[in-house]
Amino acid sequence: MDHDNRRRALNEVVSLDGWYEPFTTNKKLSSLHVDVAFHEGIVGGDDPQSDVIFRLELKRADVVVVIPEVEPLSVEKSSVSRDSPSMKIQRVQSERVTKSRSAFAGAGLSLSPTAIVGAVRAGLKGRFSAESDEALSTKETLTALSVLQIVTPDGHYAWRIEPNFGEGLRGRPWDAAAKPRLKIKDKRPAGSKSIEPGVNLEIRCRKSDMRIWDIKLKNGEKIKNNNNIIAAEIEIRNRLVGAGLISTADDFQYSMLTLNNVRANSL
Repeated sequence: MDHDNRRRALNEVVSLDGWYEPFTTNKKLSSLHVDVAFHEGIVGGDDPQSDVIFRLELKRADVVVVIPEVEPLSVEKSSVSRDSPSMKIQRVQSERVTKSRSAFAGAGLSLSPTAIVGAVRAGLKGRFSAESDEALSTKETLTALSVLQIVTPDGHYAWRIEPNFGEGLRGRPWDAAAKPRLKIKDKRPAGSKSIEPGVNLEIRCRKSDMRIWDIKLKNGEKIKNNNNIIAAEIEIRNRLVGAGLISTADDFQYSMLTLNNVRANSL
């Protein structure tokens, strides 16, 4: 059954969708697929009730999976995609041998580099000196977006998205079809005829995670008294309140904000 239970305040900068394969009598586990895409957006341009227009992008965001307490579902912990930035550390070691100026000066001897190294290792430190260099270098495979799996303060599995390049989030952090986030387990008793359960997906960030620029009034006038950022923030706050995602202005200033809330249902 398809339910359209969506609260989306800022589709201009992030889109969110999700699904899972239906449960059956013999299939009690199903992979949860989450499709999220970030992009730069123009806010206020298509809203006739808005007097201000500006560009917006997110600098960081959390993709959160929320299973409501009333839903007969649980998470298979071993299936959670434990994403983290990939980094390899490489150890590089080299040895340099320097012949002393006075070494064998009177004897006119000449030794090969191999013999010199052997002499140093044998303890002839008065005539030779050896220096060892060791360095650690890191190699990191970078994509446009960095993904780190976390657990939110309210106990939900989430994935924190940050840019590896530039200031804002652009593109998809993963392939939704090929890389499900986790598996959910159907806890309904055998033979249950209740409707298929659903999972809530959220995009969360703080006000400080928003990058706002190119702000102007729709009539082309400049905003007076350098209140342009305030005007843009009021527009965003009003959208969140209108979508039922926050209740008060204090929520916008200090709380973790939910920008989109989408219900993932079975196909």
